Amino acid sequence: MTVRDALKRYGPEWDNMLSFTLIRNPYARAVSLYSFYYYGNKHGILEHGISFLNFLNLTLKHQKKPYYDKPRFFQSQWEWIRDFDNEQGVVCLAEFEKYFTSVYTLLQMIGLDPDGINIRPEKEVNPYKWEKFYEGTEGRMAKRLVREVWADDFHRLKCYGE
Repeated sequence: MTVRDALKRYGPEWDNMLSFTLIRNPYARAVSLYSFYYYGNKHGILEHGISFLNFLNLTLKHQKKPYYDKPRFFQSQWEWIRDFDNEQGVVCLAEFEKYFTSVYTLLQMIGLDPDGINIRPEKEVNPYKWEKFYEGTEGRMAKRLVREVWADDFHRLKCYGE
């Protein structure tokens, strides 16, 4: 549910709710989307040998069907969390890459004892080795494309030092 969906559903009550979201490094997010489509062989990505850069061009840049099949998957995170005044519509942002710390802090904020809740271990290895997707010439092109298409995430969410 986006913030605008929530505002339509809850109206003025939304202002009294604790709203938060986990945001993801846009570069890692792009790799995660590609991996989801590739390893699930959605739309024949695997057998057609569609590279990461080609996938980004087909989805993020050109929005080509059948690959661009779930538009919300490919929206910027800013689109999900902005309100009708184009302001941040959630009280708190937390980084997906710091999941354990973020969830721990959020639970403390709402008065729950985080030690009594099973949260994945802080040292869990990230299954996505996303950095390798941005190596070499095609990788640099992919990085520029992600940066261009999801510019609002970098600018508005002040994420990831870019």
